Amino acid sequence: MEPIKALNGLLLVKSTYIIIKLTTELALGEIPLVTEKTSEVELSKIKEPRNKFDDVCRLIVNMFKLASITEDKRKRNELLLLLNRAENIYLDLVYSTVFNKDIDYDWVDKELTKIKEELQEVIKA
Repeated sequence: MEPIKALNGLLLVKSTYIIIKLTTELALGEIPLVTEKTSEVELSKIKEPRNKFDDVCRLIVNMFKLASITEDKRKRNELLLLLNRAENIYLDLVYSTVFNKDIDYDWVDKELTKIKEELQEVIKA
C-alpha cells in the first residue's frame, strides 16, 4: 500500500508542476492566443463532479481555455487571478492527500463556488 501511496503522491506533484508551468507560460504570453470566440467555450458543461479533484481540475481547465482565447488584457488578468485561486485550492488538496492531512471540504466547496460566480461575472462583462 505504501508504494502505491508514494506513486500517487509523485503523480500529484508532477501534475502540479505541469499546471503551474502552463499557467506561468500563459501569464507571460508565451502561449499564443487561440482564435475562438468566448461563447464557443461551453462553461455550462461544468457539472457536479465525483470528487473535489475533479471539480477543481475541471475549473482550472475551463479557465485556462478562456484565458488562452481572451484578447482583452483586463479580462485575461482577471481570469489568471481566478485561475491562481483555483490552483491554490488544488495545491491544498494535493498537500492534504500526499501528507494525509485534514482539509475543510466545506471551505473548498465555498471557495470553488465563489470562483465560479466570479468567473461568470468576468465572462459577462
